[in-house]
Amino acid sequence: MRLLLSFVPAIVVFAFLAGVAYGYKQFWPIPDLRTVWQEVKAVYRGEQASLLVPNVVKRQPFKGEGLVASSPNEVSAGATVIQGLDSDGGVMRLVAEDGTLLHSWNALFFDYWPEGAVLSPQEMQPERETALHQHGFHIHPDGSVLIIFSHLGAVLVDRCSEVIWRLDELVHHAVTVDEAGSYWMPAHRQLGEIDVSFLRLEDAGALVERLEAGERDRIGDVILRVDRQGRVTERLDPMEAFADAEIIGLIGLGYWWDPLDPLHINEVVPVTAPLADRIDGVEVGDLLLSVRNMNMLAIIGRDGALKWHRTGPWFGQHDPDITEQGLIEIFDNGFLKVPRFGARGSSVLELDPTTGAVARATPKGDAKLFETQWMGAHQRLPNANRLIVESMGGRVLEVTPDNRVVWEYHLRWDEEFAGTVTAAERVAPGFFDEPPETWACP
Repeated sequence: MRLLLSFVPAIVVFAFLAGVAYGYKQFWPIPDLRTVWQEVKAVYRGEQASLLVPNVVKRQPFKGEGLVASSPNEVSAGATVIQGLDSDGGVMRLVAEDGTLLHSWNALFFDYWPEGAVLSPQEMQPERETALHQHGFHIHPDGSVLIIFSHLGAVLVDRCSEVIWRLDELVHHAVTVDEAGSYWMPAHRQLGEIDVSFLRLEDAGALVERLEAGERDRIGDVILRVDRQGRVTERLDPMEAFADAEIIGLIGLGYWWDPLDPLHINEVVPVTAPLADRIDGVEVGDLLLSVRNMNMLAIIGRDGALKWHRTGPWFGQHDPDITEQGLIEIFDNGFLKVPRFGARGSSVLELDPTTGAVARATPKGDAKLFETQWMGAHQRLPNANRLIVESMGGRVLEVTPDNRVVWEYHLRWDEEFAGTVTAAERVAPGFFDEPPETWACP
């Protein structure tokens, strides 16, 4: 018996090492067990994983649906365009100050792409409307709207949701219009266009496995300029710019975030004259980028050269806006719980690109008015209030400079889960060529 017991430590060590080797080589059932574990964790977090609700839908305590709060005398005048997802699929609606639905556009992907998106491999096609989401839009005074279906394509439709043109590119997150009326959008490459060696993969096997799991948003960044007729007129590769600049630490951080998506650019904004005046070597028409997986803002030239970059007290940021003074305002998701700093909630920060000074624009002080781990957006309003998109909470908020919520609108999935608000914009009275109330659609 003693002889047998003397072998126990060796057996334990052998079993441990064998298990490590077994998992490292990815033999069955390790991949299946990992998938099950990810599903369990996602359900526990309220994300529902690949069940009937998509993983952009979260369990939230906020009650009510539609307009749940309003202080009419303090609200910035105008209607609000709201984009998101509820249990019926995509949402694209125009809401009055009192919460009245003024107009809605068809926001169902398969109505615009009945044959499915141009995706490779074909298995990447979403199975249903609630297995995808919109993220990004641009509204025009005639009531037409450009809608981005995240990592699937974009479509410009008129006020009656009739297609004007369709873009079969893997665009995502946001769209910005330049002075010529062209659209700038971040996008991803198709599988066959990816240099797997640049993504530090020995072969494409891991990439294919991940794409077949439906993760369409992890396949490398490009930047597109699209003209008014829906034609791609420029295509830039930002990763080349960062590699040429040898910002190794930040590139390494991006690979730590995700080896198949080291950049995750979530907005492209043409540089204005006030911003160009603040940074040596930067010109009007250069491109300001929000590079989420490096927690970085960057400016590249149209020739692809990196001209400026900055990190700071933000984490996973979205939606950089350039002010009339040449400052940069960003939505700081701030979801990382860091020792000493803790979980700070989300906020809007204002960066002086000349000095590097950062101030909190909203909320003031230590208040935690909103928090979204992913997505999020903001808009400075004429009365000094700010429109806030708390994406994962399914809320659109109008917040005063002293932290009071004076307008609040909710999307819901059901009684337990919030919907997702991916973007929102307040448009001023008189923005539309004709009042939306008079729009007549078949």
